[in-house]
Amino acid sequence: MIAHLFNAPLGESQAAVGVGTVGSSEAIMLAGLAFKRKWQNRRKEEGKPYDKPNIVTGANVQVWSSQSKPHRKNTIGGREWLERPVSNPERAVLGSIVMRKIHMQNSPFWHVCWEKFARYFEVELKEVNLRDGYYVMDPEKAVELVDENTICVAAILGSTLNGEFEDVKRLNDLLVEKNKQTGWKTPIHVDAASGGFIAPFIYPELEWDFRLPLVKSINVSGHKYGLVYAGIGWVIWRSKEDLPEELIFHINYLGADQPTFTLNFSKGSSQVIAQYYQLVRLGYEGYRNVMENCRDNMIVLKEGLEKTGRFDIVSKENGVPLVAFTLKDHTHFDEFQISDLLRRFGWIVPAYTMPPDAQHVTVLRVVIREDFSRTLAERLVADVEKVLHELDSLPARVISSTSVTVNTEQNGKVVVAKKSALETQREITAIWKKLVLERKKLNDKMMLNRIKILTRVYSDDVNYTIGSPDPPSLKWPEQPVLNSERAVLDSNVMCKIHIQNGPFWIYILTHNDHVWNDPFPK
Repeated sequence: MIAHLFNAPLGESQAAVGVGTVGSSEAIMLAGLAFKRKWQNRRKEEGKPYDKPNIVTGANVQVWSSQSKPHRKNTIGGREWLERPVSNPERAVLGSIVMRKIHMQNSPFWHVCWEKFARYFEVELKEVNLRDGYYVMDPEKAVELVDENTICVAAILGSTLNGEFEDVKRLNDLLVEKNKQTGWKTPIHVDAASGGFIAPFIYPELEWDFRLPLVKSINVSGHKYGLVYAGIGWVIWRSKEDLPEELIFHINYLGADQPTFTLNFSKGSSQVIAQYYQLVRLGYEGYRNVMENCRDNMIVLKEGLEKTGRFDIVSKENGVPLVAFTLKDHTHFDEFQISDLLRRFGWIVPAYTMPPDAQHVTVLRVVIREDFSRTLAERLVADVEKVLHELDSLPARVISSTSVTVNTEQNGKVVVAKKSALETQREITAIWKKLVLERKKLNDKMMLNRIKILTRVYSDDVNYTIGSPDPPSLKWPEQPVLNSERAVLDSNVMCKIHIQNGPFWIYILTHNDHVWNDPFPK
């Protein structure tokens, strides 16, 4: 079904092959391994060296970090949380009053599967650097890097950075011409992790798939826009000849021959069944409606951000439905400050720098999924405007407090050298963050003095009372406790309550001169 969606040649004498994986990372490993083995076999037949394979990609295949540094401590209500990226839904007490649920997907912040492939399977990675205003791989520059040791050129249908589709057709045409001139047989792999379930439905005329002769394999993630929960990806080869037979294992202990080609071993089949169900249930029209709705909501968000007059949009409308945007004016604050303050409203909007040679550009990105409604898009724009207003009201960066020179001693002499723009920027940002954190801690402390959360849970025949004694008028539901929850006890102690077998209730009560007032109706 997926091979047909990608226009694989499926005649009587032709048959595409594919493998289900746990995601596009494994799919890329398998596709790259097939390219490497096929290249090695051809070089052996020609009697040529086969010990220096390379692969050509754009620098946008992964999200870069300008420097290696530990994850920041998240402080909510003045308390430090774990120094790690948030990978699972967590409950956080924001301002010690409001409980929100934070959702983050794809736990690591850095998408490094192509670099992993190159390192694990000993393949040189040749990257085409980006440039200002052009944040995808340039086909002309990519073809220039191709040599006789290139196992394939990897194009991306939906860049991680700004959602843009790379020009696979242009790459194919240039590579066909170079192969004719050199006698090489350099193929193309399309990393369609994000765009593979988008382009066929809303951009059917776009030629990026097996309609192009040099495209030999395509990977796609079912848990992105395939509308399946996490843990499923696919890699499809144009024909059986494109997957070397020696990589396939055959087993028969289940009663019949079963070919297998995978890096992961035992795994459940629920995601495969879910993908099949979605394809059958929704069909072509259903998927097209979902993707068109995502695109429409993306346009709503994009236009809302443009109306603020504060941002430049760096994403493209024809691509993955996401909005990547950058500030026009960085005089008073930057994208990282906006990202930090949006967390107070429950939004996790990543801010990151572009890869070389566009690392001076910082971007905020919002990915539109099928459950991201127009209402949420409008709410996000409103929250962004609130953050901008708050940042505008803060004092300007204290540039005068950060010296633009550095005194160093060389051979007993003091040498005055100017700091780089990046060093000055980091120093200013550190001072600004310190100011914001001090103000936030003060606000939280004032709020904590006003409220008190009293929690009581009931499990089996034992009553557990946490905090102050019960108000005389309050009756607690006699129900078992089911989930682990976070609670603020006596307004200053954060702990985690682990009790099983039932739900529990949190009552927020106002405290005035030691008299409890129940704000909830009986």
